Amino acid sequence: MFNTTGCSKVTELFSSQDNAYYDSPKFWEATTPDPKQKGLYKLENPFFENKPYNNLANFGNNILLIGEARYDSIKSDLPLYSFDIYDPWENEISQSLDAKDLLCTKYEISDDHLLCFSGKNKTLSIYDKELSLVYRLKIKDLIGKEDYKSFTYSFNSSNEKLFALKKDGTLYTITLSDKIHHNKLFKFFEKNESYSNASYKKTDSKYRDCYIIGDNEAKNKFFVRGVNTNSYRYSYGVFNTAKNALTNTYPGTAYYRGDSCNEHIIVQVDYNRNYWKFIDTKDNTSKYFYAKNCVKAKPYGNNNLMLRRDIGYDQAVKRQNITSVFTAYSSSGKAISSIKLDFGNAEKGKENYLSKDQIYLEKSGCCFILKYDLKGNPFIYIWKINASSLKQNNNSDTSNSVSSDSNSSDDNSNSDYTIEDLSFFDNLLDLQNSKSNETGVIINNLMDNNTYKWDSLSEARKFADKIENDYGIKVFIGPQVPKKIDVFSVKQNLDADEIMESLESLNKILSSYPKDFFKQLCFSDIYGIRIYIANSIGSKHDNTIADPSGFVNTIDSYLVMVLDSSYSWDWPYTVNHEFSHMIDRKLEFEHSYNPSLTYNEEEWNKYNPAGFEYLQTYNNYSKSKGYSKNPKYFIDSYGTTFATEDRAEIFGSAMAYHLNGSNKQYFAQNSPIRAKMEYYCQCIRQGFPSSNWDKVMPWERCLNE
Repeated sequence: MFNTTGCSKVTELFSSQDNAYYDSPKFWEATTPDPKQKGLYKLENPFFENKPYNNLANFGNNILLIGEARYDSIKSDLPLYSFDIYDPWENEISQSLDAKDLLCTKYEISDDHLLCFSGKNKTLSIYDKELSLVYRLKIKDLIGKEDYKSFTYSFNSSNEKLFALKKDGTLYTITLSDKIHHNKLFKFFEKNESYSNASYKKTDSKYRDCYIIGDNEAKNKFFVRGVNTNSYRYSYGVFNTAKNALTNTYPGTAYYRGDSCNEHIIVQVDYNRNYWKFIDTKDNTSKYFYAKNCVKAKPYGNNNLMLRRDIGYDQAVKRQNITSVFTAYSSSGKAISSIKLDFGNAEKGKENYLSKDQIYLEKSGCCFILKYDLKGNPFIYIWKINASSLKQNNNSDTSNSVSSDSNSSDDNSNSDYTIEDLSFFDNLLDLQNSKSNETGVIINNLMDNNTYKWDSLSEARKFADKIENDYGIKVFIGPQVPKKIDVFSVKQNLDADEIMESLESLNKILSSYPKDFFKQLCFSDIYGIRIYIANSIGSKHDNTIADPSGFVNTIDSYLVMVLDSSYSWDWPYTVNHEFSHMIDRKLEFEHSYNPSLTYNEEEWNKYNPAGFEYLQTYNNYSKSKGYSKNPKYFIDSYGTTFATEDRAEIFGSAMAYHLNGSNKQYFAQNSPIRAKMEYYCQCIRQGFPSSNWDKVMPWERCLNE
C-alpha cells in the first residue's frame, strides 16, 4: 500500500531544494551594480571573452547565448552560428556547440529545443535543452526539394512532430522517429553517420504570405501571421497542433513587428503613430496602447509587458549613438521599473550594440540584455525588475508619470527621459480618439461623438448612430468632419435639414446591400469603413478632380469615403460609384494572393475595343478620343480615365437603376457595357462568398429585368 503522506514529504523536500537552488543564483557573485541606476548590474564572465555573441534566448531555466561569425574569407559564404548554454544559477557555461562542427546557417528555437540547419550538409539537427542531439535528419526527407530557408518552424517534442510553414501557406506536418542513441564508445560514428527518419504530410494552412511567429508547446499550439484566405485579411491565427487546425484568428497588419509568449501576442498596428495591440489568446481579448519610440514589445510574466524605446535614432544618419530605454509594466499598464542603456557606432573602432532580444527569467525576477562589440567583448546587463529604478515625476501632467533616477555610470549619455504609465483601450478607434491632436493633417478630428454640443444636430446624430449600428460602419457629420482629408480641403455642413436629408439618402442606399457586405468589404489590414458627410470638397493638386462630389481612400487602416451633401440628390449613383472603388481594392488584393480568381485587369480589357488604352490621368478627360470613338463601351468620357473609374461608372449606374429606375439604356442586350457589368458581377460574387445573398442582387437587376 502506498504511503501518500510519505510521498508528500518527499515532494516537499525536492521542492524546497529546488526553491533554495533558484533563490540563491550564483550569477550575483560575478555582477557589479551600477552606482546610479538602481536595479541595474553588469555581469562579466571570463568565458564570454572573444566570443562572437550577438543575441540570447530563453532556454529552459537557462540562457542560450548565440554567436554569429564568418569563418571563411569568402564573403559570399553565409555566417555560421555557435551556441552556449549559460547557467546563471551556477554562473557557468554548461554546454556548447561549436560553429565549425555544426556548420549551422539557420536556426530556430522551439519547445526548449534548438533546430540547427546546415546548408552545406543539407541536414537538420535538433538538440534538447541540454544541447544533446535528439534528431539528425536529411532536409530532403522533411520538405523534399523545397528551400529550408523559405520555411518557419515549430517543434513539439511530446508528439515528436515538426511543423514547417512555407510562405505560400503550405504546411508540412512532419512525424519524426528514431531518436539518436548516444554511445560514448561510438561518438564519432554517431556524429557523422546516424540519421533519424521522418515522414510528412502537406496541407493548406489557409494563410498566404505567412510565417510562424511563436508557439506554446505546453498547450499544443503555435501562432501564425499572414493573409487569411477565408477573409483575405491579415490575421494572427492560433494553430492547434493536436487538432491540426486553426482555432482562433485576430485582425492583423500588413507588416509584422512584435513578439509572442505563452498565451500572448503583442504587435505594432500603426508604425507612424506608435500604436500597439496586446492579444490574450486564452481570453480572446485585445487591448490597444500608445508607445512613442517603441521598437520592441514583449510579454513577460503574468500578463505583463516589457517595452524597449530607442531615443535619438535617425535613420538617415549612418554613425550615431542611441539610448535604449527599457521599461516593465504591470498588466494594468502601470510602470514598474525602467533602465536606460547607450550604444552606437558614432566612433569608428568603438562600435557597440545591444542584442536584438532581451529575455526574462521568471525564477530570478530579472531581465538579461546582451551588449557586444565587433572584437569579441560581450557582457550581460542584468536588470532586477522588482528593484524600482523609477521615481515620481511631479512636473508631468499625468499623475502616474515617472522618470529615471539618474544616468548610468557606464558609457551612457546624460540624456534625460520620462516614462509614463500605459493607457489601454478596448478598440483602435478609442485609442485614435485619445490622440486626435497627434494624427496630423490627413484626418485631424476623430473625437468621440459625446465631445460635441450637437444642439440642432442632435436628431441627425441619433440617426447617424442608428446607421452605424445597422450596417457596422462609422458616419461623421457636422462638426466631426475635419477641414482636410487626404489632399482635399473639406467644409463642414452644419445645416440640420440638409444633413438629415443626406442621411436618409445614405440609409436607403446602404439598405440595398446584404448585411454581411460591409464586413466582407474589409480586406488586408482594414479595420472598417468611415463615411464623412461634408458641405463641399476641393483640391488644387495635380491629377485630381478640383471639386469632386465624393472620393475614397485608405487612411489610418480604414476605408474612408467623403461625400458632398449638396450632391445628395445624385447619391444613388455617387455613393455606389465610390463603393465600387472599395470593391475594386478588395478584389485586386484577393487576386494578388489567388491568381485563379476571375478578377484581373487583363481580362477586363478584353471587354474594351481593340487598341483602346485608358488615359491614366484625369486631366482633360472630357476631350477623350477613346470615348468619342467608342461611346457604346463607356458610360461617359470619365470612364476612359482609369479602369477602376470605368467600373465605378458602370456600377454606380447599375445601382442608380435599382434605386430610382434610371440608366436602363446602358444595359440593353448585346451592349458592351452590359457585357462588362456581367463580368464585374461574376467577380463580385466570387470575391464576396456568402450563402446569404439573393439569387439576384441589387446591382444585378439591370441584367435581369
